Amino acid sequence: MDRLEGTPSANDSMMHSMLSIAKLSPEKREAWRQYFNYFVFQTGDDPQGHLPASLNDLVTDLSEEQKKALREFLSKRLRLISGYIDSALQYLLINS
Repeated sequence: MDRLEGTPSANDSMMHSMLSIAKLSPEKREAWRQYFNYFVFQTGDDPQGHLPASLNDLVTDLSEEQKKALREFLSKRLRLISGYIDSALQYLLINS
């Protein structure tokens, strides 16, 4: 099934990771690699295996309401970051 227009994609996550993780120190990148392997790619133990079945969080099945809230949170964070970048670029253009 094709994803719906406007919904997040794996490519969106990859591009965001490239911007936020790729330039970190080797030690920090390794820590993020382990984190992604455990929670995203689940290459080791089941990340939700130690949690009670009744607990819904990022490593279990999210309800549609939780997914919507998470998308809204991420959208606000990305808009905030974008605003900071725009302000910094305007400052540099004005002061160069």
